[in-house]
Amino acid sequence: WDEEKEVLLSCSADKSIFIWGIGEGKGQAIQLNAHGERINDIAYCKAERKLFSFGGDKKLIIWNLRTERQQTALWAESNECQICQGPFFWNVQKLWQEKNAIFKRQYHCRRCGQAVCGECSPDLS
Repeated sequence: WDEEKEVLLSCSADKSIFIWGIGEGKGQAIQLNAHGERINDIAYCKAERKLFSFGGDKKLIIWNLRTERQQTALWAESNECQICQGPFFWNVQKLWQEKNAIFKRQYHCRRCGQAVCGECSPDLS
């Protein structure tokens, strides 16, 4: 947590680091990716605005947080895949209408935010 910049830093098993800009009600997020395996720990040096991340890939990465970065795409809301139009599993009405439809799990593209199924997004993180 950086009180001055009002950002929260988090890491996860999906190889991602998020910088959550929660100050002033903005709700912005920036995603950092460079590890090949889960991220085990992060440490933040407030004075230098540097983030240190260590992952299961045995890499120590030093991130300069003074560098301008692009905000993570907002996730689209959809009841069906935005590429093949297959219904997601909660879209009971379309599943009922298309008796042979196979329900799909929803994923989101990290670059554009599109709601897609697993078949239309082969590059899952």
